[in-house]
Amino acid sequence: MDEKYIWPLVGVVLGWLLTQLASGMKDRAEDRRKVGRLLSSLLLIQDQLATLIDVCDRIKTHVDGWEAYERMRKGISDRHFLEPSTHLDSIRKAIDDVSGLYPMEAHSLQRLIDLLLKNKKASLAASSLNRDLYVRGISAYEVGLDLAAAELKLVTRRFGHRHGFFTYAKVLFREVRSKRRRTKTDAFLAAFSKDAFAELNSAAETPKPSVEARPNGGVPPDLER
Repeated sequence: MDEKYIWPLVGVVLGWLLTQLASGMKDRAEDRRKVGRLLSSLLLIQDQLATLIDVCDRIKTHVDGWEAYERMRKGISDRHFLEPSTHLDSIRKAIDDVSGLYPMEAHSLQRLIDLLLKNKKASLAASSLNRDLYVRGISAYEVGLDLAAAELKLVTRRFGHRHGFFTYAKVLFREVRSKRRRTKTDAFLAAFSKDAFAELNSAAETPKPSVEARPNGGVPPDLER
């Protein structure tokens, strides 16, 4: 074949190969960014969950009875776990973004987030008056949180590895550093638990205005005739 036909064909093939290579590199970079965003959200949940477990455990030394403990536990969970709500939305979006790449893992993560959200909304106030019943309930609740924490650790390691070797190494180092830091921040957690207890207890004991002190004898404005 004449060279004047060969070299144009070679140029076309090389151009196609370079285009495919550039496109593949772009796709891999975007996939890596998606994994990175998900990993960042998971690490934040991991931190919030660890703090919730530690603080609720310490609050037990500041309350008198399970009824008071349940009130404090529920208040802390409502105020500090999976908050703000916009963060929960970003987590779900991050999971959805990687669902096309890792469908099984995305399904497991959605299930885990749903479970944590149910735990956040769970109230054991009705059973707190019965010691034996409440102990069984709160024990099951705490086991559920511990299992979720263990699953989160495995998931963060897995996605850290998929993001890259150095990210995986950083995730492992972070776990070691968190253990060391937790032993050094006992005073902070104790103070946080005590302050949270005092704040929530004060809010619970704030007297409500009497009916006589309310306008129109306590009838809400939207029910006035």
